[in-house]
Amino acid sequence: MNIWERLGIERTTELRIIKKAYAAKLKQHHPEDDPEGYQQLREAYEAASKFAKEANTTVREPAEAEDELSMPIYPPEDTKGEVDQPGAPNAQTTYSNGIFQAKASADPVSLWIHQAEELYDDFPARIRVESWERLLNEDIVWDVERGPELQHAFVSFLMSCRHLPRDVWQLLDGTFYFTDDPEELRERYPTYFAEYILQQLDGSRELRYDSLANAPVGDAADIERFLDLRESALDMLMEGELEEAEACLSEASAWFADDLDLQLLWGKYNLAVGNRQEALKCFGHAILLQPDDLEAYRYAAQLRYDDQRYEEALSDCERILAAHPDDQDALCLEGRCLTAMGRISEAKERMKRSFDTNNQHMSTLMYWSSTANKHHYDQGKIDPAEHRKVVKNNIIFDGFLFLRLTWLYIFVYIVLQLFFDVPVIVTGVFVAILLWYLYRTLRAHRVLST
Repeated sequence: MNIWERLGIERTTELRIIKKAYAAKLKQHHPEDDPEGYQQLREAYEAASKFAKEANTTVREPAEAEDELSMPIYPPEDTKGEVDQPGAPNAQTTYSNGIFQAKASADPVSLWIHQAEELYDDFPARIRVESWERLLNEDIVWDVERGPELQHAFVSFLMSCRHLPRDVWQLLDGTFYFTDDPEELRERYPTYFAEYILQQLDGSRELRYDSLANAPVGDAADIERFLDLRESALDMLMEGELEEAEACLSEASAWFADDLDLQLLWGKYNLAVGNRQEALKCFGHAILLQPDDLEAYRYAAQLRYDDQRYEEALSDCERILAAHPDDQDALCLEGRCLTAMGRISEAKERMKRSFDTNNQHMSTLMYWSSTANKHHYDQGKIDPAEHRKVVKNNIIFDGFLFLRLTWLYIFVYIVLQLFFDVPVIVTGVFVAILLWYLYRTLRAHRVLST
């Protein structure tokens, strides 16, 4: 049985298809229930992923590609380890996942890539910026003539060795200028990987590595497999593939459950499937693992508010505001908790702080307007100056909303008036449209204030 049969798919160079097939097959070959089947599935996945990544970066001979596509799960015993490569007496190769790879030769670029490989294999060193700073200070990095060759070789290396902290990616960007021209990056390299680099740099796919310092002892393959699973789970959650995400999270948890991002992913998965209590447990576990992580507090605060556990939600919000005093989402949620507890004056103060930071924050506008409803909440004595300010802000907001709804009609009517003799009926229709949207604006204001 070859790798594609093991995965249950046709041969492909699409990593997304390979990941989904692997996640689906994990349900049939759980590592605890079927260790042999799991081992074969894992090796098939790694070989297929390697093939797909290489196919996206290199052009290979048809015969070579055909041989690799039909290779068995396990290579013959006599092909493992180091072998002599015909026609290359000064080079050595190793067999890895069914693919022969050349060791570093005396070429400076190859030597530098070999150093990068050794650094990557040393996980504690890999996640330290200082380690990469030393590597990037090598003379070959600043060789203008060899620069493009080095960058291309290094990006090819990163395609299979991509699990790096964001601050390392930012350091690499400062050397290789990935973000200077994103379009050129997409043209030169496979689109999926160019997007991956950009997402790592902007933080939209950031996963952290610090907690893995406390992971159980394992070899580099164990850590790399865990990181692959964690990243695949993130991809599946973003795409709404919940069953596949659960399979990846379960396998990763079997190796090391006390990873901060893994617990956050579990929490988001449980939210997606509607298991709120399990989600809250996951976010609580994440807080215990890293008390300074604010993302877990945000989710926990919202869940506790929804469960009417207002004091606990307030405590979570206060933790966020201690680090970021102007965090609008936390201020608004804190105001909502105080409103539900009947502490209207304090709620208004939180909403006002949020509004002063950014008067376009829609949640603040909605809930602040709600606290001003005299039919629902006792307003007490209102300062005249503050009352005028509120009225002024309401007029500005209503005017902005009205113009946003009607600007196109107004523009068209003005153009018609300038260039044509507009019939009275058109003016009547125009006025009717304005009155209709004025009614909708006033109705929206009433909804927001109740």
